[in-house]
Amino acid sequence: MIRILIGIVLVLLATAAIQAQVSMTPISNRYLGLYQGSAEAAAKAVRAAGGTVVFNHDGAGLIVAESDAPNFAAALGASPAFTDVIHDQQVQWDLGQTAAGSGSVIQGAAPAQATTANTNLVQSPFDAFFLPIQWNIFRTQTDQAWLITQGNPTIKVAVVDTGICTHQLDLIGKVDTAFSTSFVPPGSEVPDTVNPACVGCPPWEDRHGHGTTVASIISTNNFGVAGVAPQVRLRAVKALNATGSGLFGWELLGVIYAADTGNDVINCSFGGALHKSDLAKMGDPSMHFFNRAVNYAQRKGALVVAGSANDSIDLDHDGDLVVIPCQSGAGMCIGGTTFTDALSSFSNHGVSAVNIMAPAGGLPVDPFTPTLFNVFILGACSAHSVNDPICAPGDLYVFHAGTSLATPMVSGAAALLAGLDPSLHGQPQRLKAALTNTADDLGAPGADNLFSRGRLNTLRAVESSR
Repeated sequence: MIRILIGIVLVLLATAAIQAQVSMTPISNRYLGLYQGSAEAAAKAVRAAGGTVVFNHDGAGLIVAESDAPNFAAALGASPAFTDVIHDQQVQWDLGQTAAGSGSVIQGAAPAQATTANTNLVQSPFDAFFLPIQWNIFRTQTDQAWLITQGNPTIKVAVVDTGICTHQLDLIGKVDTAFSTSFVPPGSEVPDTVNPACVGCPPWEDRHGHGTTVASIISTNNFGVAGVAPQVRLRAVKALNATGSGLFGWELLGVIYAADTGNDVINCSFGGALHKSDLAKMGDPSMHFFNRAVNYAQRKGALVVAGSANDSIDLDHDGDLVVIPCQSGAGMCIGGTTFTDALSSFSNHGVSAVNIMAPAGGLPVDPFTPTLFNVFILGACSAHSVNDPICAPGDLYVFHAGTSLATPMVSGAAALLAGLDPSLHGQPQRLKAALTNTADDLGAPGADNLFSRGRLNTLRAVESSR
């Protein structure tokens, strides 16, 4: 049995909305290009313009190049092979908010048999110690869906994020290490020796913490917290570093890699709203690049699920703003709801952009008094996080809020469906429709500005797919 040490302090929480922190800084000598036609012709055009090819993907029609030539972008853009050429960008994404202060972390001691060599640790989600306070599970009737299915280990979910910590009790043995990777170069990540040190860890180790929390909502060993789809497998695709930032190209390559390696669902819990005028300065006001990556993943049979971000924006009426990657391509865009099924005050919304909602946290309405238990969502904490060093002792669980948490709820439900109904496997648009059509209608009848097409109901989705 797991032994849990609990040190929780109830706190009153401020009512301020989470503020998005999204900024983009161009990288002067690194470029991204989209092309039609052959990869060979695109590479030839790069060389002719005075550049070096770093990455070239024929299927997605995406090339990454480096050049110090002052007119490289213009020269490449003049080539008939290319449709779009931009500088790569350093992006600081909006990753939501971790509860601060005493009592925001819960500690659990690992059972003796839990080691990294043991890959068969999964127990019943009903035995998870903290299940009683996982309101997001009960609100979506995921606990009742488990009586029908707890997932299929042949189904794979890629988490494109800050990495995953496999030293955390609930994630030991959950990650397919052979298909996990990092697009963050060693020089762009904190050294292994920086405390909490991670000497000898794989390149895709989570030094921030966000990816670990997200992964633990999708699937866990069910010791501390219960995952939506306990039996599915996870793959870490690291595209953000310890600061929660990364090159625009890293995220694009992460989605493409996840599509190429046979994942059924690709979870993107990063994103943010950007002014179209700012995007125009990049030369890509319509965000063709993420559109290309997401649509490529769909052609490969993977559903891309992304969060709507946390700017409190009405996307139906603010025409100058676009959320990436949530509004990119044919994936799913997920908004956030509270413990009381209200719109999370921080969640971006609008039926023109958001497909469905899922629990993200936020202040509940009367008569509920705000506490850690009904404002935040509990997830696993990375033992090697320099962002949240309080997690360093290991086997800890952290309270978090944001649409980053709503997104993996939907990814987990999608994974359950893909493993249950063979007709949905490799059919992302049918999977998307199954989740949308079974969502619980909130607010005004039918699709509406606040709740789009409803809030995820895992049980109804699973029942519809039997």
